[in-house]
Amino acid sequence: LRAEVAPTIVLVLAEDGRTHVPEEWKVRSDAAHLVYSTEGIDDPRWRPSLGNGYMGARFGSDWMSVAGVFNGVMERSHKARIPVPFNLAPRIRPSATALDLEKGIVEQVFHWPDAVAVQRTYFHRAWHHVAVTEITIDNTRNSQPLRVELADRLVRES
Repeated sequence: LRAEVAPTIVLVLAEDGRTHVPEEWKVRSDAAHLVYSTEGIDDPRWRPSLGNGYMGARFGSDWMSVAGVFNGVMERSHKARIPVPFNLAPRIRPSATALDLEKGIVEQVFHWPDAVAVQRTYFHRAWHHVAVTEITIDNTRNSQPLRVELADRLVRES
């Protein structure tokens, strides 16, 4: 039911100019390779989890887990909470979030009046110690340079 309703909601919002969902997301969603939403983005309960078998984190979380890394002694031992080193994003609220189930990537779209940015985050499958965050900005409709402030949400104490 959600898969049938989501494209309608996205199209209505897009006409109002309040969000932008890449056309590729709609195509991949129809093929059941990707799920996306423009609602509930700020709610941590709806954020996807990412991992590659060695390390993993809930997207947008301050903490991640790494295989074999624990804190505590004996029966008080527990998985260590390690600060997420790639917790960086534009300082504005994303207008949409997608989880690509086939590629293992989380994407977010950020919208300015004349520009759009897509942030992709993933844990590398072959190089297990590598996590990647990339931000692509399309500022071609703007005649002025775009200044993007990034929010560094790296937790510096554990």
